[in-house]
Parts: sequence; structure tokens; C-alpha cells
Amino acid sequence: MRTADDGAGAGTFDPERDRRRGWVATVVVGFGAFVLAASQLMPVALIAQVATDLDVSDGISGLMIAVPAVTAALTAFTLTVPLQHVDRRWLLVGFAVLFTVSDAIAAVSPHIAVLLAARVLLGVALGGFWAIAASMAPRLVPTRDVGMATATVFGGIALATAVGVPAGAFLASWSNWRVAIGVMAALGLLAAVLQLVAVPSLPEHRLRPRPPLGQVLRRRSLWTVAVVSLLMFTGQFSAYTYLQPTLRDEFGVAPGDIGGLLLAFGIGAVIGNFTAGPLAQRFIGLTICGVCTLSLLGILALRLPLPVPVALGAALVVWGMGLGSTAAVLSIWNMRVSGDHLEAGAAVFIGVTQGSIALGAAIGGRWVDGFGTPAAAWFGAALFAVALGLLVAVWWPRPGPRADAAPAGVSPAGPAARARPSRRPSGSA
Repeated sequence: MRTADDGAGAGTFDPERDRRRGWVATVVVGFGAFVLAASQLMPVALIAQVATDLDVSDGISGLMIAVPAVTAALTAFTLTVPLQHVDRRWLLVGFAVLFTVSDAIAAVSPHIAVLLAARVLLGVALGGFWAIAASMAPRLVPTRDVGMATATVFGGIALATAVGVPAGAFLASWSNWRVAIGVMAALGLLAAVLQLVAVPSLPEHRLRPRPPLGQVLRRRSLWTVAVVSLLMFTGQFSAYTYLQPTLRDEFGVAPGDIGGLLLAFGIGAVIGNFTAGPLAQRFIGLTICGVCTLSLLGILALRLPLPVPVALGAALVVWGMGLGSTAAVLSIWNMRVSGDHLEAGAAVFIGVTQGSIALGAAIGGRWVDGFGTPAAAWFGAALFAVALGLLVAVWWPRPGPRADAAPAGVSPAGPAARARPSRRPSGSA
């Protein structure tokens, strides 16, 4: 098999010189992100069927979202140091194989305990994959392309929302939920092969000799990003995890029609992701505030007695635009505050976001089991309102295009420019 490094020594890849090769690798990493995100999010469309088949409540079935997210939050931190010297290409391939095995076990699980154990394996792959992939764009493409490349990688999440979740609903209605997860196992194997072939050798990349994780953790601006990410992701997944029961119970949508509405949500996610990514490279503060506002409006719109399908579909598109762009814009902000230590900053970001997904799914499940689906949605909306207030406090008193003009993660003038005193607000690099 011919790989991306045939004819070139390890570590010789130059994104400025090999722009086309870097973009091919970026798209392949984005495909891997799509399969992984679809494996994580597909249970949103399967919760009711899994609950019925395995004789558990919707809240317990929702642990299929929470368990891998908790595991991912832990592994994003713990795997960063021991694997820091391993070539990133081989790590991506290894994690793709791991989530393939996880999906294969989940597809044949006879009991909820076995299913959740398989989701633990998925969580290990999630934490490891995203701790690497979230910071790969500056290493694969020229500086001017970092915003779009980041949107491409995180576009895998948007596409998983657009295609993976509705496809899961369709496959489950056509056959059963096990077939839906089995398809993801096959796609995971394909992702592993493509990454082996197309991604260049990427050995450890560190511009400074200091221990990167400790260096990054001392940055106050990193914790601003972390708190906003905690609020936004917890708010998203407290409501989004239980979208299928919401459509079924509150709006009376038939099981066969849920897939179409999830597709509308996913289309909004794709539009939001590929619009917000490039915008965030220039106007990071305004873009994040806009994403937060879209999500808040979308969740609140579903509290209204909307007619099905047009008005309900429109509300789902708006909410989807917010959810689909959340990861990309927050990742770009996180790369800015991480400076030279992109992978360490990415580990912190992935740990916080995956922990927030778990927290949102778990708390949302308690609200759903105790008070019904509206309670989970109101909780999510409240968190977005707090996040928006924090964002306004961070960006509004000290606005300025200077913070939005630099490319994400890398200063065009190099380390010397980063050494100059900054006039940016505390939420930026």
C-alpha cells in the first residue's frame, strides 16, 4: 500500500509547499471526524428503540451519549503526555480502529451494560482522536487556510448531525438500531485505511521546550474559553440528546417522519459550520456571540406550539446552525489562546467539551425522567443565556478588530510578534 509518506522522509511535510497534499489529508481527517462523531451522536436517533429493545428508560438509554463523553474527557488529558512522542498519523489510525471495534461490539450487545462498556471504548477513541485532530489544521495547511481547514475537520461533526443521525433514524426504522451501529463500524474501518494512506507523517510538534500542558494551564484566557465551552456544550446536549423524544412526545411526530426533521437540523449544522469557521478567523468575538444566540433562539423556538413540519423544521435549522458551528468557533478561539502549544490546548478543550457533553446528557436525562422533555430544554436555554452574558462581558467592553484579524493559532509574524504586548481582550490570545 502506498502511503502519503512514500518518497519523503519522516517529518519533512511542509504545508506551505505541499498545499494540495495537506488539504487531502485535512479532508480525510474530516471524514474520520465524521464517522467518529456519527458514532457518538447517532444514539440521539436511537434512544427510544434502544430503550424498548433493552427494557430501560429513555434516561438510561441516553447514557449512550454521556458515557463515551465522560471517558473522552478523561482520556483527552491522560493520553496527551504518554503519547506525545508517537507519530500523529499512527495515532489517528489506531483510534479509528478502536472506535470500529467499539461499534462492532455495540451492534451485538445483548444488555445495556455491554452496550455501555462498548461506548467506553468509543470514549477512549474520542478523547485521543480529538486531542490530536482539533489542533492539526495549522500543521496540514498554510496559515491563510487555517480557518477553513478547522471548519473542514469540525465539519465532520456537522455532517454527522446532517447525515449520520438522520441515517441512523432511517436505518433503525427500516431494520433496527443494531444495523445502524454496524454500518458505522464498517465506515470506521474505511476511515482507518484512508488515514493511513493520505495523512503525512506528523511527529511530535513543539516549538518550546517547556512542558506544554502546564504551560497552557497557567493561561487565564484558556479558562475563559473553558467556562464558555462548558456552558455552551452542556446547554446543547442537555436538550439535543433528547430531541427524538421531544419530537415524538411534544409535537406528535411519527417515527417515520423524525428522520426528515433531523435532516433539517443537520442541514442547518452544515451551513453554520462552514459559515462560522471562516468568519471566526476574522471576527472571533462576534461570531461566538452569534453562534450562542442562534442556539438559544432555536431551543426557545421549540417551546412554542409550532406547526409541523414547516415551522418546526425552520426552528430546527436555526438550532442546527448554532450547534453545528459551536465546536469549530470555540476551537479556533482555543487555538489562539494556546499559542505554540496547540495539542496541549486541544487536550484541555476536548476534555472540557466532552465532559460538558456528558454532563448535559446526564442532567438532561434526569430532567426528562423526572419532569419530561421540556425541563431539559429549559435547562439548556438557561445555560446559553448565561454563556451569552459572559461572552458580552468578555468582548463588549474591549472590542477591537485587532483580536479578530490574526489567523487562528498562529501569528503571521511568527513568535517575535507573539512576544509583543497584546491589546486583545482577556478572552483572546
